[in-house]
Amino acid sequence: MRVAIHQPGYLPWVGFFSKVYQADVLVLLDTVEYSHGGYTNRVSLPDLWLTVPCRASSDSLISEVRIVPGRWTRKHKATLLQRYGEIARPVVNNLGLSEDLTTHNTLLIHTLLGQLGLQRRVVLASEIEIDTPESPSVRLLYLVQAVGGKTYLSGLGARKYLDTSPFLQAGIDVVAVVPPEASSHSILHEIGTRGVAATSDLLRTSEVLPWS
Repeated sequence: MRVAIHQPGYLPWVGFFSKVYQADVLVLLDTVEYSHGGYTNRVSLPDLWLTVPCRASSDSLISEVRIVPGRWTRKHKATLLQRYGEIARPVVNNLGLSEDLTTHNTLLIHTLLGQLGLQRRVVLASEIEIDTPESPSVRLLYLVQAVGGKTYLSGLGARKYLDTSPFLQAGIDVVAVVPPEASSHSILHEIGTRGVAATSDLLRTSEVLPWS
């Protein structure tokens, strides 16, 4: 069983969904520290950033972050419908339905997976009981083991910091997912400009390579 682990971003980019496409299980990593100005509450569109206003302390975990109610939902909905039309309607209909950032983003990820026809098991890290890890890499290993995974799908960028030795000692394979050539914007931009079928075809061109 292949497992992908990623923070629950706001309308994530193609690389996120490339890993999900190759996975059987997606673990949303909401048990790490929230990064102010990161991608959990912001999304990139061509010439524009959309930001969800949040309330969080300097050491809040993502699972503890709350969304600040306000006019942002109206702005985001109008922007997405103006740019992408009715193909954005499923996402727009689910914007702003929760003030819990993890719940809000998870619902939108499920919505996008549904549009793309990707049926995957999605689990929140905050709902998984694991031993206290001695390192970030061991945390990922414990999560993979907790959901019954035999292979961990990582991004190429993790080669700079991921310690694979605990995985190998535990009999868990580590592989790298190479996303297709595409923009770094939200996958909703790809769906809105290419269409659902072409975006699904795009994800199929992602590759899985040996780690070393």
